[in-house]
Amino acid sequence: MTTTVMRSRMGRMLCGVDAPRASASSDRMGRYELQEAVGHGGSATVYRALDPKHSRTVALKVIPFGGGEKSGRRFLREARVLASLKHPSLPRVYAVGRSKGRLYLSCEMLEGENLETALKSGNVSLERSVAAVRDVARALAYAHRRGVVHRDVKPANIILCADRNVLIDFGLAKRLSQESQQITRPGQLIGTLPYMAPEQLLPKKFGEVGAPTDIRALGATLFHCITGRAPFKARRDPCEVLLRIVQEDAPCVRDVAPDAPDALVELCRSAMARYPRRRIKAAELADALDAWLQDRAALAERSRAPTERNPVRRHRASRIGRRLRVVRGALAVATIAAACAIATYQAGPWGKTATSDPAAIATDDGSSPFRNAHSSP
Repeated sequence: MTTTVMRSRMGRMLCGVDAPRASASSDRMGRYELQEAVGHGGSATVYRALDPKHSRTVALKVIPFGGGEKSGRRFLREARVLASLKHPSLPRVYAVGRSKGRLYLSCEMLEGENLETALKSGNVSLERSVAAVRDVARALAYAHRRGVVHRDVKPANIILCADRNVLIDFGLAKRLSQESQQITRPGQLIGTLPYMAPEQLLPKKFGEVGAPTDIRALGATLFHCITGRAPFKARRDPCEVLLRIVQEDAPCVRDVAPDAPDALVELCRSAMARYPRRRIKAAELADALDAWLQDRAALAERSRAPTERNPVRRHRASRIGRRLRVVRGALAVATIAAACAIATYQAGPWGKTATSDPAAIATDDGSSPFRNAHSSP
């Protein structure tokens, strides 16, 4: 069950069924005015509601009549867990209460599409989906440090908002320090099978559920973002998927997407390791994905503007070009001046047209200035 609002067919996106309308726009739950149901599941219904006290629209999650003690305990656990966590990629909780014999949880209203729907429609790029996985990894690192495990990480529980990505549905969340508070029956499967970890299915062999369980699911989500499908796909029945999860290593991304980036292939392998102790930590996964996204953005920028890679180098090249043009102009002027000087020299009294015989040079009286003055007449 999710605590988000979707445009158009929101209920189908969230729960796989059409969401019912509220019986009347004037219905109330405590101080909240119910406007419409945006999601419906077996344990709760989510309404778009108006909080007149704070003049804001909220998502109001309501336990139906006859929900039973177990549903009520799970509901209160989700409320306590969410109220204790404050992170940009986790939903904000406003209040929890009881009205008309039913429990309700008031959360922020999230406008967006879940990652599963976006991947199916092809309306999300690889970079956008990887950014969502990165943000969820950061949120999980935060939750794990506080002893909280989500236990149901999957694309359908990641909401792509305009300004952030949010991990929702903490109905199956567990506090590691409160293992004695058992709500589910022993042997009951908790989670969504294609994204489950081996320890959720066979804890005696693989160990208890913990932070690595969420990493396995997030790795499977990353696999889905790259290849377009979950890592384990049932051919006949769910039991086949169950057996493959506990008996086989996760498939390699390259087997499905041969052109997948090397870094993402390696991160998927590390996150989906069969044994929990071999899996990457949430914070390390977030940092590695962020580094890949930055490299991807830098590569795209270089390919879009190859001449603008280095503004300083471009400025220097322009300055050198101007200097070369000045030098070429000066050389041209000097060449022309030299040519004119040569032409003037050749046409003047010292040029080739003037005589070079000193005897042929006469004075005004017709005598030669080089004649021996002491010679006889």
